[in-house]
Amino acid sequence: MSESGQPVRGMLTVEELRALVGKEMIETVIVGFTDHYGRLAGKRYDAEMFLDDTISHGAHGCDYLLTTDMEMEPVRGYKFANWELGYGDFHLVPDMRTLRIASWLDKTALVLCDVQSEKADEPVSVAPRSILRKQLAAAQGLGFESYAASELEHVPDEQIEIDVELTERHFIDLSDRLHDSGMNGIVVQAWERESQRSSVRMLH
Repeated sequence: MSESGQPVRGMLTVEELRALVGKEMIETVIVGFTDHYGRLAGKRYDAEMFLDDTISHGAHGCDYLLTTDMEMEPVRGYKFANWELGYGDFHLVPDMRTLRIASWLDKTALVLCDVQSEKADEPVSVAPRSILRKQLAAAQGLGFESYAASELEHVPDEQIEIDVELTERHFIDLSDRLHDSGMNGIVVQAWERESQRSSVRMLH
């Protein structure tokens, strides 16, 4: 629900999800959490199994998922989980307030989870959502109310074609020159403006 009390478009209650599953309009539920890079990790569940089991009991994930690099390789040095301690599981607790239709996927819903320790049955302190909750509580304790919004950018296909055409016409590939300067082993793509008076659009 929004602050005005009106339903937020795309959000679901459990009853609404159950009705959509019964009509075969939702077949999969993504049970997800955020890693340290802001990526969505988690599992896909059959929607009926989600309704019958996952809502009540949650799910499990390997704690190494909070210790990896961008290539998903475990990084040494974390106290939370490491090779020396052995990797275990944490508990994913669905926050049903986040249940929504994943409109960009076919017949799919999505719910975000809090990450809890299986041993202590308390939030994992290093999980991004746990950190965010602490920051929100700290801000509220100081009398602040927190808001967030996403910034979306849309580039029409026609504009992309114009940018590519201008790039090919007015820029020179410098990768060979940089390679000759000794920058071996680094993938570099750079462009240099040709001497001319016309305006040139930069790609970035």
